[in-house]
Amino acid sequence: MRLCGAGHFPQGIDETNFLRKTNPRNPNIMDVMREVSYAEKAGTGFDKIFTALLSKGKNLPKSIQNEHSIIFRVDADVYSEKLAELSHEFKQITGTDIDLEKLLVINCIYTEKKQTFQQLEANPFVNQYQLRRILKELQEIEFIETTGKTSGVKYIIHKNKLASTEDKISYSKLKKQEKARQIEAIIRYLDSADEIDNEAARKLLNLADSDVSYVSRLFAEMIEKDFVEIAREIKHNQRTYKIKK
Repeated sequence: MRLCGAGHFPQGIDETNFLRKTNPRNPNIMDVMREVSYAEKAGTGFDKIFTALLSKGKNLPKSIQNEHSIIFRVDADVYSEKLAELSHEFKQITGTDIDLEKLLVINCIYTEKKQTFQQLEANPFVNQYQLRRILKELQEIEFIETTGKTSGVKYIIHKNKLASTEDKISYSKLKKQEKARQIEAIIRYLDSADEIDNEAARKLLNLADSDVSYVSRLFAEMIEKDFVEIAREIKHNQRTYKIKK
């Protein structure tokens, strides 16, 4: 389907910001139309179109500007059944329809597989001012989760929402990459330090105290791969590790 509008984008509006900015060609006519309830709030038309498309797993409209008009092309094909499933599940959980701001964030994360906060913030359609709140709310209902630590944190679709084999493989790869980075960080630390224990490793990797078992398993894997060996063991679960020579 194609939606056509005569002329070009109004001044200050382009294909990257038309969802966020408005500039009526004739503000006076627009004011009159609003007064008699013939026009809605500026920008609500695109909001409704974007929400309807994303909630059904369809692509966002693509704008094409030629010499005489602007054409918005809307594809009928469903490209992401997962997005449609999440939209339906959101309503089951909260009792309300998912809003456009959350849909745009989920769409970015699902399409790109993983996104940093900065990457999401740079997306022209994502609401930069509400992004932290949106991410927090999506994490609370386990629609998304994080992988990596501190500056390397990336947002991914929560493992509980992955249904297809392809999605699960992608998730597994991301987690393996995260573990590989953690192992590399420990090895780099041991290049300049003689030993490291569980507590020091948690601080190095910016992990919580509750992750003590995870770090123990990480060291066990490193021992199995001959990366490190036990340097000293005071008592059970109080070990220090060093590079295996």
